[in-house]
Amino acid sequence: MRVAASVIALPAAAYLLWNSESFLSVAWLLMARIAVDAAYFLFLGRSYARTDLSLAYPIVRGTGPALVPIVGIVVFGEVVTAQAALGIAAIVGGIFVTYWWGQFRRILSDPLQFLKQPGTRFALLTGLAVTVALSLDKEIVDHVSPFLYLYILTIGGAAAYTPYVVRLFGRPAIGVEWRTSGAKAALAGLMYFGAYGAILTALQVTRISYLVPAREVGIVVGVLLGVIVLKERFGRGRIVGSLLIVAGLVLIASAG
Repeated sequence: MRVAASVIALPAAAYLLWNSESFLSVAWLLMARIAVDAAYFLFLGRSYARTDLSLAYPIVRGTGPALVPIVGIVVFGEVVTAQAALGIAAIVGGIFVTYWWGQFRRILSDPLQFLKQPGTRFALLTGLAVTVALSLDKEIVDHVSPFLYLYILTIGGAAAYTPYVVRLFGRPAIGVEWRTSGAKAALAGLMYFGAYGAILTALQVTRISYLVPAREVGIVVGVLLGVIVLKERFGRGRIVGSLLIVAGLVLIASAG
């Protein structure tokens, strides 16, 4: 997916690189970000392979929104109002309610045992990788065009974890996948460029403490698509969790 998008976007990226004057000043940050990107995919894959998706997913999605505002305050000197802090808490809580509804008693009855599970630990590491990655994003896009940065990140990330993917699945399987789903991969790659490019652009003009939690509204969209398109059941947990996320978004959007 990322490789396909990178090939399509090569001419525009080459033009931006040629006209970029500050690229070399953040080269070491770019290399660190690529390493974090590779670690993210490694941790994510191991997390999903070692525990239930319903347990790992909210940890992966919820850790970043919980920790990034702290980074925003401590590292970037941002100010988070009480109303925005309440909104952030509502969004983080909504993520866990959406996916852990009906499991809270089992998880909270023995939280240490839950945290001892390898899948849980890898999920936490994935969430920490997200936190570090977004913090680096905030710093880098102040010096480099978001599109150029995303392009370099895509190429570097693909180069970092392609050997692992080839070793895991083998070249024949990857070739078959490319022949059967190459067009879909290219489309998905372009959508990824558009979506994450919008986040990077927003990071240039808004507080990371607000943006990262607010982007979790995508979970609500995913829930609605699951109900409407896939005919999934809209259970109580999804209703309560989605309402919390939307309420948190409104609180953040209206905060000073």
